[in-house]
Amino acid sequence: MIFLGGTNDLGGGLHTYERHNDLDDSDEFAAKVADAVFAALKQLYVTAKENNAHCVCLSIFEHGGDDPQKKTVYSYINRARALIAEKQKDYCSNPENNASFFDLGKEFPYFGIDEESRKELWGDRIHPVSENGEDRKKRFIFKSSQRLLNEKQSQKGYEQIASLILKHFRSTVLPLLKIAEVEKKEDDEKNAQK
Repeated sequence: MIFLGGTNDLGGGLHTYERHNDLDDSDEFAAKVADAVFAALKQLYVTAKENNAHCVCLSIFEHGGDDPQKKTVYSYINRARALIAEKQKDYCSNPENNASFFDLGKEFPYFGIDEESRKELWGDRIHPVSENGEDRKKRFIFKSSQRLLNEKQSQKGYEQIASLILKHFRSTVLPLLKIAEVEKKEDDEKNAQK
């Protein structure tokens, strides 16, 4: 099962943070929000585990904004996002949890890219929902899942993972398979030439 959650929860925390001007320690607030969001996500992960499904935990995207008055707020959000990602990685590092971590936050930076790239990928300051952003997100999840499937072929739950991926990404699977097929063919041709 593939889980992407917590994005809007961090936005909700942003509004709480803005309303409480008396919160001097944004690090403490970020830690509290991260704990609450991860606790909710963990309930989903545990439910997947209890149903013998492999859990794919996707990190939360960076949240951006150029408003200098909200610099502290975006700083809090991205600290909380990083804390949640660390908790997800820790959870997934335990083999008993039957879970994998895919870092969407790293794959989809909001900061550190030029304005043109940002417009191409991002639909707003929180979600990469532009057409190019959605396509890139699907490709990343598909390719990461494909690698995971290759690693997990002999383990219990392989068929569940494959059917879930096909079910949820049917609209992009066939084109991506063709791309993967072409890329494999090109790789094979390059290796044959060596």
